[in-house]
Amino acid sequence: MAYLNCSNQSMLTLIWAKLRYLEQLLSVNPEFSYGEASLSYGELLYQMKDYAAATAHLEKHLKSWSSPAGYLMLADIQASQQKADAARETLETLIIKIKGYVPFQYRKNAHYIRKAEQKLKTLKA
Repeated sequence: MAYLNCSNQSMLTLIWAKLRYLEQLLSVNPEFSYGEASLSYGELLYQMKDYAAATAHLEKHLKSWSSPAGYLMLADIQASQQKADAARETLETLIIKIKGYVPFQYRKNAHYIRKAEQKLKTLKA
């Protein structure tokens, strides 16, 4: 996941505009685009390194939408905050959920299993 370089003032203004837009959109329709707007909001918070807000939002997001990218972001945040047990649990939950998908969805999301397994190996080391 690439982090945004916020040294440029116009880039920072654009990021805040996106954040405000997504906040307004989510306040009107939290289910917009099957949770994609909510995931984008969490991703922006993650990229801005506002980990407390990102964690709170992603935990709320994952209660409604089982998005593999959300689980990976949450696990990254937990691992960076030295919460290896929570990160491990998040990654294991992701793997179990994907393995329970119907075959089409499983094939579509199998790469997330590989990413989660790689992250689990680094957590155990």
